Amino acid sequence: MPISTAQMAVVRLGKLLQSTLVLILSSYHFTSASSGINSFHESLTLHPTPDGKLSVLFEFTTYFTSPRLTSRIPQSHFSLTPPSLLLPLERNNVSELTISFVAGQWDQLRSGESGPLHYEAGGGGGEVRGWLRSDGDEQRSAEAWAAVTHALGGLFCAGLGPTEYGENLMSFGEIYPSHRNASGLTHYLLSHPSLHLCTENLTPFLALLPSKGLSGLSSLLAQPGVIFSWGFKSEGIDVSMPAVSSPQGRWRGWWEGVVDLVPERGGSREFSIRTLFRRGLPRAFSEAGSSVLRVIIPEGRSLRMDLDPDNSETRWVDGKRREMLEWDLLDESKVMQDVRFWWDNESHFIYPPTISPPPISISRTVTSRHASDGALTIRIENASDDSRRSIYSEIWPWWVKGWMSEIEVRLVGENGTKRNLLESIGYNPSSPPKISTTTVHFTLTLPPKSILLLVIPFSKLTLKYTEHRPDAERGVEIPSGLLTLLDVEGEKKDPTAVEPRVGEMDPRKSDRNHIYTPRILLDVPTPDFSMPYNVIIMSSTVMAVFFGLMQGGITRRGIRNDISQSISDFRKSNPTFKPPHLLILQLGSNTASTTYIRMKLKAAQESGMTVEHVQVPSDNTGGVKKVLELVRSANDNEAVSGILVQLPLDGAQKDEEKMVVDSVRVEKDVDGFHPENIGFLSSRTSEPLFTPCTPAGVIKLIESTGFKLSGANVVVLGRSDIVGTPVCALLRRRDATVTQCHSRTKDLEEIVGRADLVVAAIGRPEFVRGEWLKKGSIVIDVGTNYLPDSSKKSGQRLVGDVHFESAAAVASYITPVPGGVGPMTVAMLMSNTFDAAKRTWQAARERKVVPLPLELSDKVPSDIEIALAQTPKPVAVIAAELGVRPDEVENYGKYKAKIELSILQRLSSRQDGKYIVVAGITPTPLGEGKSTTTVGLAQALGAHLNKVAIACVRQPSQGPTFGVKGGAAGGGYSQVIPMTEFNLHLTGDIHAVTAANNLLAAAIDARMFHEATQTDKALFSRLCPPKKGSRTFAKPMLARLKKLGIDKTDPGELTDEEAAKFARLDIDPATLTWNRVLDVNDRYLRSITVGQAPTEKGL
Repeated sequence: MPISTAQMAVVRLGKLLQSTLVLILSSYHFTSASSGINSFHESLTLHPTPDGKLSVLFEFTTYFTSPRLTSRIPQSHFSLTPPSLLLPLERNNVSELTISFVAGQWDQLRSGESGPLHYEAGGGGGEVRGWLRSDGDEQRSAEAWAAVTHALGGLFCAGLGPTEYGENLMSFGEIYPSHRNASGLTHYLLSHPSLHLCTENLTPFLALLPSKGLSGLSSLLAQPGVIFSWGFKSEGIDVSMPAVSSPQGRWRGWWEGVVDLVPERGGSREFSIRTLFRRGLPRAFSEAGSSVLRVIIPEGRSLRMDLDPDNSETRWVDGKRREMLEWDLLDESKVMQDVRFWWDNESHFIYPPTISPPPISISRTVTSRHASDGALTIRIENASDDSRRSIYSEIWPWWVKGWMSEIEVRLVGENGTKRNLLESIGYNPSSPPKISTTTVHFTLTLPPKSILLLVIPFSKLTLKYTEHRPDAERGVEIPSGLLTLLDVEGEKKDPTAVEPRVGEMDPRKSDRNHIYTPRILLDVPTPDFSMPYNVIIMSSTVMAVFFGLMQGGITRRGIRNDISQSISDFRKSNPTFKPPHLLILQLGSNTASTTYIRMKLKAAQESGMTVEHVQVPSDNTGGVKKVLELVRSANDNEAVSGILVQLPLDGAQKDEEKMVVDSVRVEKDVDGFHPENIGFLSSRTSEPLFTPCTPAGVIKLIESTGFKLSGANVVVLGRSDIVGTPVCALLRRRDATVTQCHSRTKDLEEIVGRADLVVAAIGRPEFVRGEWLKKGSIVIDVGTNYLPDSSKKSGQRLVGDVHFESAAAVASYITPVPGGVGPMTVAMLMSNTFDAAKRTWQAARERKVVPLPLELSDKVPSDIEIALAQTPKPVAVIAAELGVRPDEVENYGKYKAKIELSILQRLSSRQDGKYIVVAGITPTPLGEGKSTTTVGLAQALGAHLNKVAIACVRQPSQGPTFGVKGGAAGGGYSQVIPMTEFNLHLTGDIHAVTAANNLLAAAIDARMFHEATQTDKALFSRLCPPKKGSRTFAKPMLARLKKLGIDKTDPGELTDEEAAKFARLDIDPATLTWNRVLDVNDRYLRSITVGQAPTEKGL
């Protein structure tokens, strides 16, 4: 019911006094309330469309000023506006910005509208466009735009930045003109047609609102389960930043969706606020300057409602005069009320036979005769009585090349081309060699009551293999085509004009400047590399459908190929990674075991692994012991990725088998039977390192059928630790209801008959009969049994635990024996081995040495002060950080240890280790810098290159030390141990070196004495005494002869001169001195002179 201006003023004045908000009343209707310096306004608009749907539009508008422009003190405070949105725009000189997300397709002809209610909504996917204030530096502007898109991409949980070079477009400035006629602005457009609107975009949008989705109209929107069930959806923001010339800024957010009002089985279009949002009208946001519910009355005026509106008026909406009703939600009496809407005399909605077309509609299709050529056909219909001027724009990827010389412009129903309707073409092709984007703009005249066809031929360049997207080929989405209308006048009311009637048309009375086509999928001119995989999948499906067999061999080959490719890819990205190495240990020569091992050897080689098979002869004493030794050696060998002990062990007792299996380290137990793996498998709160191979293969086969295990009734026949029990654990982890039976279970036939899935591992040939099974059930036969068969060359045949012929007639899927589970066991063994190799490699690379805290002093203390002040890290911790195992370390107290030399064998397979020797001259002068150089190098490698570097300084001459040196080296801040403790630890080594030194001194003295007292012949005879009448040279003697230049090997052939030269060293005491000492230390070693005689260089 209409209300007077005076009544409205009284109502408004009361509300202003309650909320203390100051608003300027320019008219009696709510939407024209003037915006204050900082104010917030919200509205919900409902627009029924002729096709039985309802467009629902939320709009949130905030007016604000920048504190930087209104305060003398620099600040970044915003009262109602989100800093996370505005600060990146302010910092990067953004003047205007629009972001749009669109999901679904707007149907122009069925809705009778050219596009959604909100005119800024894009065509499809995501779109970012904006104007930046620029000083003429294109590089700086591009960097600012990149910063904006990345910041907003993080804010909206969407990839808004460019994915390829050249996606940022700068040729759309005239298409999207600035709202402010300011100079020095640069326009950017970035389109993402493949983006999808989802809840991850809605949550940040709500967080930007001052009401945060907790109150006001935003609380209706904060229901993802409701609004994302609707059809077409659009979300976006439009920001105008304040400037010196225009100090007030504005940012608007919108969310629009389309609801189908007609029930699935037919009925009326009746709806209400509660049926749409599952709740009544909310209380307005406390800081809202206005909160309005608005309904656009459809043509026919038969829409009714049970709550009288507060205001009614007519407005231009997209070129048509429409009646609009409004409810003021600031009115407390409307809180939690439900407003119901219905159509007169409508019990069953009938789709109208005709729907008035929108003033302008546009569509786009692709036609192609060849894979590399095609044509875009753009159909533009002008339903009005006036000619319209427009610009049609396209954005193409670089590999689409349009033929501008062959463009056709035609009118439907008329012959010949209409080149006069095409005023101009703006063509910006991509510019090789840099990949960029092609844009094209056509300036068109649209005649009245006409349908214009614009045909654009194009070619598609062939992509290289490296440019093809790494997934199954389905084409590339091309951004929506855009029609820009150049003659719209806007929807503002002209106070001098005659008030038009409801339903009157004037296409120019609209604020819709842009009309979009839907996105389009364009085939990529590249062969479909997914075809071989599709063929494999289809063939497997056909076989399963027609024969009902789960062929383990097919699944196994797929897994094996995947493993081989994964190993190859992993090695390409990680060059230091060696192929996985599997060690198979066999005790005895069991025929079945040998057959299985042969399969595993072949599978490992085909998967790109290295494999070693060690067969130990079985005997009653040393066989098991030998296998244990091999297991322990392989445990310590990093080159071995996985260890498989082939069971049974010939001649071994059950406890001996268990001892061998338990001795395999859990990280190398690729068979998955280590007690720790089995224990973790049985727990729902932990994960085993490896799943036993056969049970894992069973699960893979079940999953390959598409059977849903959750809630299924499953019967497992068998309770062995190898198959039955682990399979039960795996099935329970997948929420199956599992019954575990065995050969002595009562009423077994009845239990099996209720099962949806039967896993038979009971160890009895053909035990389960087809008549036991439920029709359509799945049967996994794990059994391997041999029955006598004279028709076979071996005299026996292999069967499972299930009678195959009778079961296959009942089951929907069944695994054959052989060829079912067996191949899968081998495939899962390869998978476990690859996982073990990756885990070992990654663990070695992830080891990190944690340095001690560094506390620098302004004045560097003395060496001894540093040594006494520092608390060293325990040597056991250092060993663990370096990857040295506890059994390889012998601790001497808390801070010192010796390392077992066996570590060299364990680490022999490492490829990436480097050994650097820092050596000095001889004799060694004091302070040469060897220790300083060594420590400095180690610290540079560790601190600056992030390498695990270990420095070892042999008998450092000065300062406190612990493997590395203190004092000047490293600025005196290395980990240190006082020299007294270090030397105490070296006492045994010093005594050994002293003995060796004195023994060498005695040998030199003895040689000088004998050469001074004997003839050449006597010396030669003592060096080469005759044995059985002949003399021979030892190997070291032959080396000395060669050094002397004597090319003879028979002592009897030497001349007297050569024999004398060979026998005598002629040591000169003046050139070679070697003193006996009480102990060996640095001072005594410096007094030894070695190797200065001309003939003894390099001694």
